[in-house]
Amino acid sequence: AKVEPFEAANSSVFEPAKSKTFSVVPKAMFLLAYADQTHLKGFQSRDVVHLGDFFVQTDFGSITNCNSPDFNGVDGIVGFGMPVQHQTA
Repeated sequence: AKVEPFEAANSSVFEPAKSKTFSVVPKAMFLLAYADQTHLKGFQSRDVVHLGDFFVQTDFGSITNCNSPDFNGVDGIVGFGMPVQHQTA
């Protein structure tokens, strides 16, 4: 069966320029790999996230490369925070 590529145009794009609190974590890449050889690559970012009455500054992965169509149509932040051992500098 033909595997469809990931198409970024099928998802909404996070626009960091619209956030007054967004920053890139210097020299910190983001890599998440799955057992099926799917990977998400990018860089670590930091921003203030507002959920209801709660505000928190958190690090997250900004994805710039993905090799799976499973993420087509996925919008927004898919996970918050990373365990310290998974953060690289």
